[in-house]
Amino acid sequence: MTNPKSTPIIHLVGPEGGGKTTLCRLFLDAFTDKSVLAIDAAPDGFLTLSYGIQSPVGLGTLLSQMETVPLNRESVDWALQDIPISVPTESDTEILPLGNLPKTLSPSQQDLLAYGLPRLFRTYDVVIWDGPFGVLAPMLDRADIRPLLVITPKDEQYCQESGFERAMILLSKAETSDELPPTAVQQIQRGNWKLLGKLPPLSPPEKRVKELPQYFQDCYNKLDLPFELRSASG
Repeated sequence: MTNPKSTPIIHLVGPEGGGKTTLCRLFLDAFTDKSVLAIDAAPDGFLTLSYGIQSPVGLGTLLSQMETVPLNRESVDWALQDIPISVPTESDTEILPLGNLPKTLSPSQQDLLAYGLPRLFRTYDVVIWDGPFGVLAPMLDRADIRPLLVITPKDEQYCQESGFERAMILLSKAETSDELPPTAVQQIQRGNWKLLGKLPPLSPPEKRVKELPQYFQDCYNKLDLPFELRSASG
């Protein structure tokens, strides 16, 4: 009996203001003929709001319902399938807003999400996770997680405190002459981190897809995912 596929999770992490959500939108716009799930982990739903979607029902709402209404695996499975919101891109893209998650989960909630989340993820080709895992981290222990640190040249302190043993790096909002923070250089030299490249300040959302600059394609190719990007002229 073969094990079910593990959908790769590209985990965008980094300090506030580094460009994670901007990069997430660029990813969502760039995939060709692939089903993509974006996880909007910000409590205020910043990624979701950037598409003009107001007051979405998030995972936090479902968890609140679970406290008052007993749910089984089947009902949680159905509920999780209903939460993702379609967004206007040329790919088959949806967003799962997490909303306000509790600081801890009950054993029942953990069990139901440990069952339902992997099943939800397997219906997509790739998951782009924008923000921290938080209380959901234990449910992702066996997932194919690929940390992608989105940092700027000024984020030396964040690199020192990140704690990632293996990660990919994107130097965001960087000019050609800008250098990586010293800790990032050391981690790369040790073979712990892998530099994907530099990204200059990205253009407004309505222009990104049409431009799809070569530097982003070059960075994307180093992720070693079996998906092609949409052509810049497409």
